[in-house]
Amino acid sequence: LSGQGEYDFSFDPSSSGLDLDTGNYTVHVTDDYSGVEVESSDVTVSEAGDKEADFTEGVISDQRGDTIEFTVETQQTDTATLTFGTEEQGVVSNVSVEDNNGDDEVTVYLNTYSLWVLSETGGTELSESSSTSLWNVPDDSDDEVLNWDLTTNTSDLIDAGEYDLEARPDEGVSGTESTDLATVSLQDRGTTEFRTWTASDDVSLSDLEDVTEAVGSGELTRSSEIANGDVVVHELQSTGLEGALGAEQTEDVTDQFYDVRDENVFDLTVEQSDAGANQQPFEVKLNESNTTVVADGANDTYYVLFDTDGINTTRTDQNIPDDEGLTANFTVFNDNGFDFAP
Repeated sequence: LSGQGEYDFSFDPSSSGLDLDTGNYTVHVTDDYSGVEVESSDVTVSEAGDKEADFTEGVISDQRGDTIEFTVETQQTDTATLTFGTEEQGVVSNVSVEDNNGDDEVTVYLNTYSLWVLSETGGTELSESSSTSLWNVPDDSDDEVLNWDLTTNTSDLIDAGEYDLEARPDEGVSGTESTDLATVSLQDRGTTEFRTWTASDDVSLSDLEDVTEAVGSGELTRSSEIANGDVVVHELQSTGLEGALGAEQTEDVTDQFYDVRDENVFDLTVEQSDAGANQQPFEVKLNESNTTVVADGANDTYYVLFDTDGINTTRTDQNIPDDEGLTANFTVFNDNGFDFAP
């Protein structure tokens, strides 16, 4: 130690062949150069407790299709295995997670949208790196999903109801008894609000913080009158979309929004309100290249933004005429195999 200073030492008595009895011990240190001695305060050695994995809450509630969040606490182990559902409940999925930061707990996400079969052959096509992965931990966490499976899947969006969630210490489904059981209560999803806002085209609205600040400053206002050349913001409040859009940890869900729309799960249309007798209304062509979709997944709210100068319509000249009435509709389908509607 060059004669002075501090240093943290650690040692494992068992690695030196020592089998310590329970009781109080002290660590005695002698400086080889000066002979100065120092003794630690008592170190208590006790019997190792039982390994356990426990949930911090007994009932976890959300809407089907959303991503549920819960925390599992571990004792005498860094890993835990969780099982969602039972054969009798028609769905079973297992995941093993690891506490890598030593705080004895892991926050876990389960995407209930991804509990159904994605391929016609009966196998799953879920990627562990996908935004719609079945199991995840927070992006800013040191903790880790070690592995997961989906041994019994649903044939469409999981039904509303109550499902078992089991926890056991260590990695692996078999060989260890569960030490805690929670209930996942999934309610039917629904769309509760669809509102229109507007802002000038020089207002930055690239992320959720921008949208929130623009509302607070009055630069983004509720209005049914939109000036040609301004920005339109459709605010959609709808539960059950979080999992499909991967919105638990992602704000920009533009690509996911239009991918799911193209799978006929839902649709967003903006079309001429009054086309006149014997005329078909023209429609605004919304897609991922001219629209930004910003998610506030925690509050089941999504903002669809587009600049009226940057979009085309199905009109011959592709423009939106001045003083034209437009109607926006958000529709969730029930006949597409997803069973998204209640």
